[in-house]
Amino acid sequence: MRINIVGAGRVGQTLGKLLVDTRVVHVGSIYNRTRLNAEKSAAFIGEGTPITDLADMEQADLYIDRTNS
Repeated sequence: MRINIVGAGRVGQTLGKLLVDTRVVHVGSIYNRTRLNAEKSAAFIGEGTPITDLADMEQADLYIDRTNS
């Protein structure tokens, strides 16, 4: 299963890391407003493609959206 993370702050990063560590999912796109934060999120999670434009988001089976919290 592939997931995308929209808004990978502390909660998004932690959920992404835990899900990847279970080896049940793979992370596709990781969206953050700034490139540096998207890259830091991908490094923490251990996989994923950092993006700053939602138009660049890959297809996924599940989307974690933390932008409205």
